Amino acid sequence: MSDPFRLLPGFTPAMAWLCVVALFSSSLVAQEDVAEAASKKPSKSEVVAEALRRWVHDFEAGAISVDGGVIFFKHSNVRYIRIALQGGAFAEPPKNQALTHFTMLQRLVVLAEKNPSKETAGALLALAATGFAHDMFNHKTMMVRELGHFALLRVDAPSAWEHVHSVAKTELVKLVGGEEVVSVDEIDPLFDVDARAMWRIAAIRLLGMKEKSVFRSSIEKCLLSSDGRVRLAAAESLSFLHTAESLSVVTRAMASETHPMVVVALIQTIQRTLNKHAEFVEEEVSERALRAALGLLGKHGWRGDMAIVQLIHNHPVKAAVEPFIRLMRQSRGEVDPILKIVNKNASRFLGLEAHRALKRITGAIIVDDPAKWEEFWASKKNEIVVKRRGPADKSRTYAARRGGSFYGIPVLGCEVVFVIDTSGSMSTRVKARIPVGSKGKMGTMRGTRLAIAKRQTLKAIQGMPKHSRFSIVTFSSKVRAWNAKPVVARVSARRTAASILGKLKPHGGTNVFDALVHVLEARDMGYGSKPTTNVDEVFVLSDGRPSGGVLTDPKEILRVIKAINKIRKIRIHCVFAGEGDDKGASFMRQLAEENGGVFVQS
Repeated sequence: MSDPFRLLPGFTPAMAWLCVVALFSSSLVAQEDVAEAASKKPSKSEVVAEALRRWVHDFEAGAISVDGGVIFFKHSNVRYIRIALQGGAFAEPPKNQALTHFTMLQRLVVLAEKNPSKETAGALLALAATGFAHDMFNHKTMMVRELGHFALLRVDAPSAWEHVHSVAKTELVKLVGGEEVVSVDEIDPLFDVDARAMWRIAAIRLLGMKEKSVFRSSIEKCLLSSDGRVRLAAAESLSFLHTAESLSVVTRAMASETHPMVVVALIQTIQRTLNKHAEFVEEEVSERALRAALGLLGKHGWRGDMAIVQLIHNHPVKAAVEPFIRLMRQSRGEVDPILKIVNKNASRFLGLEAHRALKRITGAIIVDDPAKWEEFWASKKNEIVVKRRGPADKSRTYAARRGGSFYGIPVLGCEVVFVIDTSGSMSTRVKARIPVGSKGKMGTMRGTRLAIAKRQTLKAIQGMPKHSRFSIVTFSSKVRAWNAKPVVARVSARRTAASILGKLKPHGGTNVFDALVHVLEARDMGYGSKPTTNVDEVFVLSDGRPSGGVLTDPKEILRVIKAINKIRKIRIHCVFAGEGDDKGASFMRQLAEENGGVFVQS
């Protein structure tokens, strides 16, 4: 047999063995390179987290929408799909399966829950903060945000919550030499500083909702932040946690707080804490908190004052009697410039709520007359002993003695909006039963539903005090505001209202959601934004269930409006002009009950 090495002239066996050794060595190096590459390959949790972050970024940038269709393949031009597929996060679905960006998001969130880590927690936190910077009450944004929010609450992995805790504690913007700067470590290639600030807000709120006392001290420290939004998130978080140990901290924070929304949130935290733990809180501590709240009357607008009155109504204190009598005088327009304790735009409900609280504090049954209350207090204040009590009944009844009424509901607001359904079904002729007179006797009115609504609206406006303001909004398939801004209820404005009402014609569908969003001024609102409206009372009249607009599902409408009105604190009364106890009536009844209003079916 011939020697194969002899085929190459000058190629000796020694040289051949050197080649074999070299090939073997290069093979080992290649295997090491493969192993190193495999070790650098991102884990499944990292891939899922990166895909989620890209989804959030593209959604907030307007590049994708929740109901947008998805073409699913590895080289998709949609970045988050490409990341998820190429990283092996999930396999391709069946070809005939209809997919949207929201269903893809749901799949990613499920994977994030199954693969908890610092990375997936950070991505879910970004999801939970979606829309906080602007348009936070857009219902699609709320759907997205809640998906991340509840996913995080379901995760119990320590690594995930260590990350959430770290984000909650970290101040992104710091003062250096008198100027605000951002740490380089905190700069993110996908998200700017404002977006990351929203992550912190979401993290703080989640710490409270997780209801773990270990987070309490970190949340309390956030009350000292220079960012009002962070302080608001901390106040809301402590409200979710509602531990008696935080009451003194909240009381101190309230005394120095300047942001009106944070003040309201702190007062609500005190109320919720006392509601839950009144019997365990030392009387001196609770008394200090209630007196501190009373000291803020008139300093932060009527919404803050209303929160204080409702707090005292639930937890009576003797020191509130004299300030509340002055509130009653204010609501009647009897303003003493020296003793004035509320702003000029204060809701007239404030005096009525003060009257309810006075009756609960003292146990006295005296009419809504400040002079009679002053006389009573001068003679009996040394005899009155105020006992600690639990939360009071939330039900309210007000007489229509001062001002007009709408379908028998007293018009008591300082700035009132009448929201009238002008859909096609409002042309139906009916015989409506409507309360008449101050004693609530029932009378009968005949005509179309819209004609009766016009007469009731005009009657309510004509009965309003001259210093009150009103506006008219109508809705069918579209929403129309007849006033650029609320007008004072003078004679000329009442004539204009009569002219406006005379022009209304029934047509189209029932777009009640867009009408409510317009009235509550909830478009493009960011977390911590101060309400710009002074509207304190809304009357909504409709004869059917929602059938047009962005949202038609009654449950979804109720959920969104309740979230918006948590900040606005506007009483929403509802009149159902339809027949029977159908879904429209149930929707209107719940809308009123959840927003402090009265429901009437005519």
